[in-house]
Amino acid sequence: QAIKSIIERYWWDRIRNPETIRSLLQLVYARPSTIDDDLLQRIVEATQHPEALDAFTSILLAPKTQLSFDEMLAAISCPVCLAYGRDDPWVVPMWGQRLKRALPAAQYLELAPAGHCPHHEVPTAINSIVTSWVAAVEAGRHQELELAQEGACTTFEEADGQVVTVSCLDGAPRNVFDKADSAKWRLGSAWQQALQRGTGAASDGGTSA
Repeated sequence: QAIKSIIERYWWDRIRNPETIRSLLQLVYARPSTIDDDLLQRIVEATQHPEALDAFTSILLAPKTQLSFDEMLAAISCPVCLAYGRDDPWVVPMWGQRLKRALPAAQYLELAPAGHCPHHEVPTAINSIVTSWVAAVEAGRHQELELAQEGACTTFEEADGQVVTVSCLDGAPRNVFDKADSAKWRLGSAWQQALQRGTGAASDGGTSA
């Protein structure tokens, strides 16, 4: 409650000011021209909900998840298609590549130009991906979907004429940061497997004794 009161007193009205919202979105959008007054108004309206401040505060104070990113991925058993904004500066594509390494059967699509909110920046491309993917999954043929074949490159034209490129990638690292993360991920996976084998061997030994 104390933190909520501080936020409400010093920052809440500034945070939900339309110009502040526009400035924040410009940091994460690859296409700032899509940040229109209608979008800003809808965000402002959401902040006027009686529980909006509580929701915002809970996000800031959210505890660390009990499961790691890789542990959560290991629990997934359904088909996966990830449509990622290549220019996302907040949740950078490195995380998409990590998902692809953990789930090799997943389809990893990168959209460009698109940032943190591709569903709003490039809706034609996203809608086309989602509808074709869902139809393919329902037909049991998602592995055959043309745009989801590794190496495939598909283009879509948005309502304003912007051409969006959708590339299906294998998740391989492309720069020194990606390579460092890939090496760290492989080392972590090997360590976890070694721990599991050690725990299993100890359990078998205890049972035999």
